[in-house]
Amino acid sequence: MTGFVTRCYVESLGRRPDIDGLDNWCNQLLIGEETPKNVAYGFVFSPETLEKNLDDSSYLDMLYLLCLGREADEGGKSAWLKALQEESREQVFWGFANSLEFEGIIEEYGLN
Repeated sequence: MTGFVTRCYVESLGRRPDIDGLDNWCNQLLIGEETPKNVAYGFVFSPETLEKNLDDSSYLDMLYLLCLGREADEGGKSAWLKALQEESREQVFWGFANSLEFEGIIEEYGLN
């Protein structure tokens, strides 16, 4: 759990977790109050992330690292940039969060 939450901090906020925040997110996962996908959502749409005012390209870069564990490929990123012209960032987030790649990352941390 700690590793997964730390990953969310690093890939979405660009920093290491603070102890209180880490404990809070891990506790929410532990008691089943939140799912790993909802935790990732909480980071992507947190005030701290939103204050970064990311452009669409940077937003997608963050999602690729957080949800897919890799840099964006040119074709995939181009398709997602087009999707953002018609879909909200929230809809695009769920496209990444519901991917098999993110499911695999969640399983690597022993979470379901």
